[in-house]
Amino acid sequence: MQHFLPVFPLPNVVLFPGGLLSLHIFEPRYKAMIRAALKSDKTIGMVLLKDGWEANYHGDAAVEAIGCAGLIEVYEKLPAGRFNILLRGTTRFAVEKLCPTQCWRSAEVVLLPEKDFPYTDAEKGRLYRHMREKIVAYFGTVLCHTSTLHRMMLAEQDPGILLNRAIMLLDIDVRTRYELLQLDELEKRYTFFVQIIDERLKTRVLAHGLKNIPFDEHTN
Repeated sequence: MQHFLPVFPLPNVVLFPGGLLSLHIFEPRYKAMIRAALKSDKTIGMVLLKDGWEANYHGDAAVEAIGCAGLIEVYEKLPAGRFNILLRGTTRFAVEKLCPTQCWRSAEVVLLPEKDFPYTDAEKGRLYRHMREKIVAYFGTVLCHTSTLHRMMLAEQDPGILLNRAIMLLDIDVRTRYELLQLDELEKRYTFFVQIIDERLKTRVLAHGLKNIPFDEHTN
């Protein structure tokens, strides 16, 4: 089934289902888009601009085929019609057709639900604990127990959402992040994520002699 979404193309942002994204809205066309969304279902689509977007950013610069819808969870009105918003990713989508809508862009999209981990509840519990240990080991003191970041990410009990939020915080280039969004199976996305994390953790061990790093030995 096709859906119609206002879309916000950016060159450096990839939203994931369950992910949290803070944005400052200042361009006139996107200020108008957010005002319209707030009067409707509070949903917009985040899409990644393709390379070479600089030549036509204010026109119809090409976007990647897969995006993610986001629900405006919190918003703050600012002077001059600007907004601060917090988006929560809801579902991936495939862009079928881009359409101009007033001063912003919209798209006909087909929703792309993610395939959950093919595990029992007990196996998902073990996976969650393993994933959480790895995330804490990698991000270290950034995820202090009193921080908003900790409450928003490590307080999440769903392993798929925890994975997606961790990916959004991971210091990787935007094209690698988009590759992860393209994967429709959470198990494949987790495997890719673990490869990145383990490689970097091993580098830290070699550089600093760190101990008690949970390298991946996960089995179900």
